[in-house]
Amino acid sequence: MAALELAIVLWPELADLRHLDGWRWQRGTGEGDLGEVGLCGYRQVSPAWMDVMWIFGPNDAHAVRSMIEGPVTWQREGTVAEVVTAIALVPRPGQPGAPLTAIDVGLPVTPDANVPQPR
Repeated sequence: MAALELAIVLWPELADLRHLDGWRWQRGTGEGDLGEVGLCGYRQVSPAWMDVMWIFGPNDAHAVRSMIEGPVTWQREGTVAEVVTAIALVPRPGQPGAPLTAIDVGLPVTPDANVPQPR
C-alpha cells in the first residue's frame, strides 16, 4: 500500500491530499508507525526550488520551501489543513512576494534519503 493511502486509512481526514497537484508522498525513514516516522511529501515548484511537508497526524504538520540543496526560505507548522492552505498561498519563486531570504529552522532540510531529489 502506498504511503499516502496508508496515511488516509489511519487518518481519513487527509483524503484531500490525493488532490494536491505535483506532490509525491513517502513514508519517513526509521522504525515505528506512520505517526512516529511521518508521511513526507515533496514537490518541485521551479527548477531550483522545492516544497517539503512532514505529517505526523492531522494536527501535526510541518512544511518548508527551500532551494534544492539550499537554505529554507519559508516554514509553517500547524494542522494539516493550516499547513496545506499556507503553502498554497506562498508565491512561487520569481513572483512578487516570494520568500528568498534564508531562515534558520534548526535542522538541515536538503534532500536526502528521507526526501528524494525531485526529477
